[in-house]
Amino acid sequence: MRPIFDQNGTAVAFKLGDDLFALDGKHLAAFDGEWMVNHGGKPIAYFATGWIRDLGGDCVAFMEGASGGR
Repeated sequence: MRPIFDQNGTAVAFKLGDDLFALDGKHLAAFDGEWMVNHGGKPIAYFATGWIRDLGGDCVAFMEGASGGR
């Protein structure tokens, strides 16, 4: 289980395997390669080098050890 942090460094979710969960345990999305997808399989974010970017390319969250800058 790896925490996901928002832009302020606050843990907001966690990654377990290929799944993303809210802190209360609710399943939010899945990781499919470098994409984060919703329950319907539609891409909602891009994930690479520890950064989660929205579809516009802006960094919206990160994992410990993220590299490459914003």
